[in-house]
Amino acid sequence: MQFDLTPELIDQLLFAMENQEDEFVLDAELSLVVPLHQLPDIDAPDEQRFYAIPAWRPADGFRTMEAFCAQLHNPVYRERLFEILSSGRRVFRRFKDVLRERPALEQRWKQFKLRTMKRALHAWYDSLRDAWGLERLGDEPECDEELIHTEFSLRRMQQQPGGATYLQQADSRMWAELQQDLGAAVARRSRVIRDALCGTAAEAAAGSGGMVLVGVAPDGELVGSVWLACSHGSETAELAGLYVEPEFRGIGLGEALLEQGMQQLQQEYPGCSLLCMDVLGKARALQGSLDRQGAAAYGTRYVVSLTQ
Repeated sequence: MQFDLTPELIDQLLFAMENQEDEFVLDAELSLVVPLHQLPDIDAPDEQRFYAIPAWRPADGFRTMEAFCAQLHNPVYRERLFEILSSGRRVFRRFKDVLRERPALEQRWKQFKLRTMKRALHAWYDSLRDAWGLERLGDEPECDEELIHTEFSLRRMQQQPGGATYLQQADSRMWAELQQDLGAAVARRSRVIRDALCGTAAEAAAGSGGMVLVGVAPDGELVGSVWLACSHGSETAELAGLYVEPEFRGIGLGEALLEQGMQQLQQEYPGCSLLCMDVLGKARALQGSLDRQGAAAYGTRYVVSLTQ
């Protein structure tokens, strides 16, 4: 007996797949997922009416957790979660406890797990369609929720309590990281050039011009900032600073800050038509986003050691 894989039936199947206590079957006639023990009067359930649902065992859950960690760009939480997986002790509980520390990361895990389970479900349904002589449907298109815009607030610095102080803190942390990545001499020179073009972070915090946005986590913590320096009448703006706290990297927050900053910059500085930036250190992770926006490289800066 054939049946359609409706959204309602998908929800039932996913719930049953995660249930490790009962065994379930799909009643194709009623389009319902029912526990096997509720069919006591059926010695041999009709294979044309009842189907075993896709298996989802603890081993499948563990492999999904490993896959999630492998694609996680956040270095702090990736390391912590891998340590839990390799420990072999209370793995599932400890894994979830760590994710609860960051609601955005927990939400990302839930989406990843849901996509993985849906892929298994659609593969199972396609195998049935093969048996029915029907065309395979394949996986449903993946559609990530707007995690950043639903879990984080991107606000103007002036509208966020503590925003000006945070900008200066984030700027100091950014240059400290660049000093590690580029070396002290190159980082110092880059900062001198930035300050000459854009002013200092203290001046930006005082409202000297341009656009500063801060990222606010669900618990109110300030977790990132972008500073676009510009003045009225200027045709060009400069990316003066972009920073995301390490434990919030890898979820697209930096890209979201930059993109929203650019949009608001265009609205408030209509004469500004170009944004210039030096992509230094870890900011190279933005390359994919810049390519999608049609960014063009206008030169390359090299550093040559004179002491060799």
